[in-house]
Amino acid sequence: MRYILLKNQLKFSITTVVCVFLLSACGSNSIPTIAPDRAAFNAAVVAFDITTDAATLTTAELAFANFIRDFPASSLVDDAYYYIARSKHERAKLAQSALDLITATTLFTDARNIYSDGLKIPPTSNKADNAQLQIGKTYYDQATPTDNYAQALIEFGKVLANFSTSSVADDAQYYIGRTKHEQALLAQIALDTPAATALFNDARFEYNKLLITYVLSTRRDDAQYQIGRTYYDLTLPDYTQAITEFNRVFDTTLFTAPSAGDDARYYIGRSKHELALLPVAAPDYTLTQARAEYSLVITGYPLSSNRRDDAQYQIGRAHFDEGLNFATALAAFEAVFVATNFPVLSVADDARYYIGRSKHELALLPVVPPAFTLADARIEYLQVTSANFPGSNRLDDAQFQIGKTYFDEPTLANHYTLALDEFNKVLNPALFTAPSAGDNAQYYIGRTKHEQALLAQIAVNPVTPAATLFNEARSAYNVLLTPTYALSSLRDDAQYRIGRT
Repeated sequence: MRYILLKNQLKFSITTVVCVFLLSACGSNSIPTIAPDRAAFNAAVVAFDITTDAATLTTAELAFANFIRDFPASSLVDDAYYYIARSKHERAKLAQSALDLITATTLFTDARNIYSDGLKIPPTSNKADNAQLQIGKTYYDQATPTDNYAQALIEFGKVLANFSTSSVADDAQYYIGRTKHEQALLAQIALDTPAATALFNDARFEYNKLLITYVLSTRRDDAQYQIGRTYYDLTLPDYTQAITEFNRVFDTTLFTAPSAGDDARYYIGRSKHELALLPVAAPDYTLTQARAEYSLVITGYPLSSNRRDDAQYQIGRAHFDEGLNFATALAAFEAVFVATNFPVLSVADDARYYIGRSKHELALLPVVPPAFTLADARIEYLQVTSANFPGSNRLDDAQFQIGKTYFDEPTLANHYTLALDEFNKVLNPALFTAPSAGDNAQYYIGRTKHEQALLAQIAVNPVTPAATLFNEARSAYNVLLTPTYALSSLRDDAQYRIGRT
């Protein structure tokens, strides 16, 4: 998800800075004179502007610190402190993304301390409102086991209370909505559906307040898009209403050139995709219509959108989910890796996983020779579980599918044994905590033991008696009937298989 507060909302535009000092020279050949403190400050702002990495941000911080040392009486000292805090804030987010939580915590705290230091950024500073907003953002951005959202709401509320006419008041209003939205998502994870529903309603109310109160805000189309997300993200999503809300982003009487257009278009596709998969005789939308929306993301936002690779991946999913032409799905997934089209990938692990799934399905088709073998699919899954994607949420799924490639091809005597080894890895807490594919792995442990039992029945001298293997299969199926897997869709299958044993 893409909820990044653009730097240029909270810092000087280099073009603006230059133009201010050139105004006196317009229409003449004279060279404007820039005060030494302003020149040094501008240079530090440039260093901050151009950076996207921690090392260059640190260099910018040093430039601002040197400015404060060299020009302690300058009227720009409070601005310099603000930018030092902003730089630490940005470095904190980078450290958090790199899973360096100790460094991230230190940097978030350092940034927060500067933003809130009235001696460095006094209440009369022209950065006081921005600093208060950013205090809220440090709490919003910092992921912790207990989350900081309650404190973020307090800090954003202070912007509205103390800087109600500020140019960042709309940002504070927007982030109050975003914070409620995130709290709703956490309530969903905790399986507290009533709390989640109430928080989604609260978030929607806050987004609508922005639309009504801040009619000139550049956040309005984002808020409208997020209203759509509050319906899409519901525990029981209302995809039809979500489509209605997303489509309003493109209403030119409300928004011109919306910055959230690519996100809205993408989620129109996602909503139609989900509706097309509902088990009804006449779905409201088809997967073909979903693909058309994804294609509009790619063609309509050729340079600016970070949704383009997601859209390409979803085109593949729409083909895969039809279950009719896995070769077409495979080509769409492979297109994600065309660097000239998608130089930066956010879905590489998902695409790689579904390349494996597509090859897996093609290998099972009754054609001779098959387009791909199960070994080909296994290679793709192994890429997902390799060091290439250390934080992927596809890791346990890929591990499960490695087991399935052995289960689906028991042509060698040891393939069921290999399948068991791979399925058991999914349930190894040293490898995966709370794996999403845990129920699948547990079920197929039972299925594998079951198949081994059937082979043992027809073997002359089985290594393990069939009765023992049937008992082991039954035990594996019974695990699925425990509270651990109370929400699994495989529980009835497991009960049926117990009967089969």
